[in-house]
Amino acid sequence: MSLYSTSSVLIVSIYLEAEAILAYLKENSRIGSSIEVKTTLDIAYEILLETKHDPFSLLNSANTGALIESLIMDTNSNNRFQYFKNINISNGFVKAMHQVVSELRLDGWNSANFPSEDFVSDEKAEDLRILLEDYEKKLAKNHWFEEARVYSEAIEAIEKNGLDNNHTYYISPTKTCSFLETCFIKHLKVEGVKELPLYEAAAVDRPKLLNEHAEWNNNNEWKDFWGDSSPAMNMQLYRSVTKEVEIKEAFQQIHQNTTTAEQTLWLFPENEAYENHLAQFLDAKNVPYTSANGFSAIKSTSGQLIQGISHWLNSQYSASEVCSMLREGIIDIKHPNKIAALLEKADIRWGKQQYEKKLNDFINSLEDEREIKQARKAKRFIRSFFKYIPEEGIEIGQQEFIQSIIQLINKNSKAYSAFDEVSKQKIIEYLQQTSEFNKEVATSKKLLNELVESLVSLKVLASGPKAGYLHLAPFSKGLFVQRNNVHFFGMDQSSVPGQVKEDPLLLDKEREALGDSLPTSKEKMTEKTFWITQLLLQQQGKNVGMSYTTFDTIANRSVFPSSFFLQAFRNVYQLKNASLKEMENNLPVLEQTSENTTVEENLWRKALKDQQHVQIGEDAHELYPSETAKQEQRQAREREILTEHDGNVPLQEDAYDPRANNELAMSAGKLELLGKCSYAYFLNSVLKVNKKEVRDFDPSVWLDEAERGTLLHELYETFVNKSFKKQSNLSWEEFSQLAEERVEEWKIENPPPSEHVFERTKQTILRACYIFYQNEQENVSTRVEAVEYSFGINEDNFAKIPLLDGTAFQLRGKIDRIEKASEQRLRVIDYKSGKPRRYSISEPYKGGRMLQHYLYAKALENLIDSEEIVVESGYYFPTDRGYGETAIHEVTSTYEEQGENVLNQMLNIVKHGDFVMTDDPKDCNFCDYATICKRDHYDANILKKKSQDDNAAGVRAYREAREVE
Repeated sequence: MSLYSTSSVLIVSIYLEAEAILAYLKENSRIGSSIEVKTTLDIAYEILLETKHDPFSLLNSANTGALIESLIMDTNSNNRFQYFKNINISNGFVKAMHQVVSELRLDGWNSANFPSEDFVSDEKAEDLRILLEDYEKKLAKNHWFEEARVYSEAIEAIEKNGLDNNHTYYISPTKTCSFLETCFIKHLKVEGVKELPLYEAAAVDRPKLLNEHAEWNNNNEWKDFWGDSSPAMNMQLYRSVTKEVEIKEAFQQIHQNTTTAEQTLWLFPENEAYENHLAQFLDAKNVPYTSANGFSAIKSTSGQLIQGISHWLNSQYSASEVCSMLREGIIDIKHPNKIAALLEKADIRWGKQQYEKKLNDFINSLEDEREIKQARKAKRFIRSFFKYIPEEGIEIGQQEFIQSIIQLINKNSKAYSAFDEVSKQKIIEYLQQTSEFNKEVATSKKLLNELVESLVSLKVLASGPKAGYLHLAPFSKGLFVQRNNVHFFGMDQSSVPGQVKEDPLLLDKEREALGDSLPTSKEKMTEKTFWITQLLLQQQGKNVGMSYTTFDTIANRSVFPSSFFLQAFRNVYQLKNASLKEMENNLPVLEQTSENTTVEENLWRKALKDQQHVQIGEDAHELYPSETAKQEQRQAREREILTEHDGNVPLQEDAYDPRANNELAMSAGKLELLGKCSYAYFLNSVLKVNKKEVRDFDPSVWLDEAERGTLLHELYETFVNKSFKKQSNLSWEEFSQLAEERVEEWKIENPPPSEHVFERTKQTILRACYIFYQNEQENVSTRVEAVEYSFGINEDNFAKIPLLDGTAFQLRGKIDRIEKASEQRLRVIDYKSGKPRRYSISEPYKGGRMLQHYLYAKALENLIDSEEIVVESGYYFPTDRGYGETAIHEVTSTYEEQGENVLNQMLNIVKHGDFVMTDDPKDCNFCDYATICKRDHYDANILKKKSQDDNAAGVRAYREAREVE
């Protein structure tokens, strides 16, 4: 029989709660076909619409928050604050003050009746009174109504005109009312919602602000949860080492309880840590779920676009940030990957002014019409992007700034799903609401950072339980949800009932003095404990699980159970006074999911983790095809021979072996990469896996190692050439002036992150130049014949490097310096900016890692027409790290024989297609492919045996190259 008529109205705090209450009443045949749902504010607002003849606007929380922020900024800038004059006006402070103003007004206080004597300081009371007064003036002047004003004037309207409706109002038992709200409700015909599962719980204090219409019953076997009688409870309790294990175990219990995900309710504490972990787990499992909290709009494409632009501004317009947004599909534009690649090729790096300049230079360097067209498109895109971003360092009003961001979102944000579309509209709506009231003037960077911070809490698509979906809810939104399989996560001491800190702006002492309607921190804690207890009692008779994680990896500390978990243990195990130690002895910490699982995937994963070989059933192959491929890779890693998963790739000899393919040209760098790690060479030269071309913004670095080396090479070449023309060495004054001028030109070309970083880098370069200069004064016994001697760079004039077997290959490169050691005798020198200790005279080739000195010596002999011979080849270290030292190798028959042998073996690796990983982990320290090859995932002994696989000719060649010296 229905207890409610069609004229009934259910009063709730939030509409989501009404879904659960009505679903419960309907399931238990206690409700008719229709019942209205309203908040107290809805009812009061409707009364005003009927009785007020003058137009007015209703402000929501976002509006009032923005208005309070604007008033705080004005009051602070006009030095009207006394108590708060030295406070940092942060977002946190603004939110806290917004809450205080709202609470005071809902408690019936205003600037006219303000109780200054109840505050700890007269200055504090006056600051709050001034803020209230300014707030009230704004409301009155603009005919704005917020919640407190709505209640006050609705009460006046009822007292003046009476209440002309026949509704019976049923108030949710969970609703806590403010003073003004309570006064308003007293004018309505209100009853409690009958026959809801609310219970008289033993030894639990009722909250002081619990509404008087709540109805309770004693029909619950768990009602003595906190009492002395220790009710028998059937509940699955466990502790886990990580949140991941905790969640996986709960997922397995769905299967163990022979229920489905759509019959499951997962409850978690009021913090984002568990919510995010649960959502990520369910997303990975492709389990459909609803969320009582909704989904963070910042994770949508529009939110990611705003966040990406914020990162972009904070990184001084780093091109890598734009490229990331393009590649992730955040920006709505055709061919985003091509545009990103073009921006990288243009070498923009960072700095707003660099985009136009570098793109123009890049376009002028192109010859292919299609590339020019694409580059111009990239330029137009960047221009349109910058159109919405104010000039750097210039202050702008928030209203103007917000309108630019809205235009940017409308033009560039791409929606892939309903979530993206709803989030886009919600974000735009939020921006419009806040900009209307906020008059802040600041830089675009500051405004954007504040915007991102405020959007973090913006949620969309909040929902109650739906058929076919697992339901996620925080403890505060889990009441009355009808699911047979329920799990409580995060039942640790710090999370449950949760910490309630004293409000720093409205102290407990002040709240008590102001009256009974403003809850203190202690009363808030009582309320939390009460409702979590009610939530727990509502699960009696269901499949219930409870868990917590025993270690906080972020804080690096142990975590202890909440009083709820410990009491549940005592009741489940019927150990009335069990201690923490007894609980720990009975419930060992799960380090992995339990053994008796029915989910084959987890058995499989456990076996793999324990280095066990398992046979996978056909159903697992079908269910987890990606895992099947991963298993093949894992098994290949465990084999002691080289496989196709770790470098065995048979190739056509005439395709990649430069001895057989005359169209191929090698470089010293590529051959040294082959000698250092043939697998890295395979990724680079065979698979063509390119390293990231655009540099990430680093506020502490202007020029990286390679760029600094390029600049120094250029300066050294300039010194030698000008000294040639002058017939004597430049003076240090002349050279240092040239160096400073060139550094300044580089600064214009690629702006540094800061003047400090620029100056530090410039001094490093000048020190290197001085070391070079000093050495040139001392090297009077040799004469420089040529600098920057290039060959094969423009696809012509390649050097032919002959080998003992009669074959040869083409080489391209650039010799930094050729010196005349004596008559008809030449020395080849290459500048190095590193430290000399890596370059050993006794070990010239380092097993194939250092070949440049040999290759350039042979190349020069091949290219010169005279009878001159190369007698020495090596390296010169004219920097503050190399102190002007040299590492010169004498070109002897042994030197040449060893070099040719190493080269042959290196090229045999390519010939046979056996690209084994390096045998020295130190080679991985500065490798562009370390994150791809995952050498550290291999067992060291297995990797060693793979490098000794005698059945692989390329592996033998690699090993023989290592053993030449």
